[in-house]
Amino acid sequence: MAEETHDLEEYLAKGGRKQEESRGRAAYSGERVLPSVIEDAVQKGIRVVLTLDGYEIDGFYRGGPIRVESGADGNIYAIDRKDKKTRLESFDDLVRLNYDWWKASRDKKADWVNPGKEWVEEFGRLNLVKRQVMYIPGDD
Repeated sequence: MAEETHDLEEYLAKGGRKQEESRGRAAYSGERVLPSVIEDAVQKGIRVVLTLDGYEIDGFYRGGPIRVESGADGNIYAIDRKDKKTRLESFDDLVRLNYDWWKASRDKKADWVNPGKEWVEEFGRLNLVKRQVMYIPGDD
């Protein structure tokens, strides 16, 4: 049986969250608080899918989504397709992780030369990439 997923952004837009007044953080089902990494990703327009185990974030490593889960120790981890865990303390950690993976993979395929479009702005915000414009003759 396939694991059921829900688009987190759609869920939140339909009122599936409730504000926790004391901390000002979004919570759904009135019990669980969204990790700030996930909340920041949704606010930045990055697609996040809610799964039974945690979250999937699109556009990662140009090879599909990455899993983000809460560990038994209470920390948040990014988990790649080989089940390697990386601890995340902030959304910027997630951006840097995506950048590192993009740099390591960009020479493997021609369509991986540029980072995923949903991440370019975030790479720029952290000064990880520079914008370069190239002009060519229009009649070529």
